[in-house]
This record gives sequence, C-alpha cells and structure tokens, in this order.
Amino acid sequence: MLWAFASATLMGIVFGLFLRVPAVLAASVMIVASCIALMPIAHWSLLPTVAFTFGMLAAFQYGYLGGVWAWRRSPRLNQRPHAECPIAARPNVRQT
Repeated sequence: MLWAFASATLMGIVFGLFLRVPAVLAASVMIVASCIALMPIAHWSLLPTVAFTFGMLAAFQYGYLGGVWAWRRSPRLNQRPHAECPIAARPNVRQT
C-alpha cells in the first residue's frame, strides 16, 4: 500500500512540473475511479475504501503542489522553450 502512495506522490510531482490543472483534474477522477473499482475486488469495506481514496488524492495533490513549487523556483524549468518557435515569431501573433 505504501507503493501506491509513493507512486501517487511521484505522479503528482511530474504533473506539477510539466502539466497544468485540467490534467490534474482528469488524473484525480481516474484515481477515484480506480480506487472505487479495485477496492471491492480486494474485499475492503466502505470506510477503508473511502479513507484510502482520500489518502491517494491527498498524496497526489501534495505532490502536485510540490512539483508546481519546484517548477516556479527553478530558473531552468521556468524558461519558455517555445519562444524560439517560428510560429511565435510571426507578426500577426501577439507576443506575451
């Protein structure tokens, strides 16, 4: 069970470093769906299933916040690699 929390935290960190909120919402829905689908197979009752689901979501969300914090603090990860793209250099595209 510890590996599940560790993998949810690591997945949250990766999402925080590279992806944004819509991907996190979709991953959270997938975590809830997988916990609800797999826990009755493991013969868990309702209360441990709900507690494990909330624990997995908390680990994922804390990992995501840690990844976002690391992304904001790192100057190398915070650079925009698409700024050199020729599409962004067109005159009719607004630069931000």
